[in-house]
Amino acid sequence: MVARIKEAIRVYGLTARDLGLSGASVEKTKPTQKVAKKKATKSKLSAVPKFRDEAGNTWVGRGPRPQWLRDALASGKQLNDFAV
Repeated sequence: MVARIKEAIRVYGLTARDLGLSGASVEKTKPTQKVAKKKATKSKLSAVPKFRDEAGNTWVGRGPRPQWLRDALASGKQLNDFAV
């Protein structure tokens, strides 16, 4: 395994610094690029369904309408018929 690692280091031209072996402590080094923080998002599980049919299908009212709702609306039902 060590021989394979050494070969990969040679092939890719890696240095001790590339491997984090420059001798500097991790706390002392400064990152060269800022890491983008992810924006906090609400979980999909926290969304409360606003529409439900007799079969138990639900839709929270965001995004495209699900197929079960589109089919029901096409058959003449109203959106208010499914309001929770």
